[in-house]
Amino acid sequence: MVAEVAALAVARPLNLVRNEVINMITKRQGLVVWVKHHKYVKRLRRYGHLIYASRKQKYILLYVNQDDIEDIMEQIRRLNFVRKVDFSYKPFIDTAYQKKGEVEEKEYEVRSIY
Repeated sequence: MVAEVAALAVARPLNLVRNEVINMITKRQGLVVWVKHHKYVKRLRRYGHLIYASRKQKYILLYVNQDDIEDIMEQIRRLNFVRKVDFSYKPFIDTAYQKKGEVEEKEYEVRSIY
């Protein structure tokens, strides 16, 4: 990947290269897999990037490519040691936050109109 970025930098201005590098990063999404026993963690490693495995609560957190998530969820659900599979809603949450003052100003504008 470093060679690809270097080749892009030679041919184009830096701001265009940065946009192309951001587009090359794969979109990932978390999967929470509830299992019957912790010994099956090794089997689930092949489906994605293992982030965390809880022994006490018997769940595993995997990161998977967003494009393949439906297929991988279906494959994991078919395994006999899996109780439940949930996916993370983090990619769908809007993270553009506002300051408290901006919200109050908007409310004041609405009140002053009526």
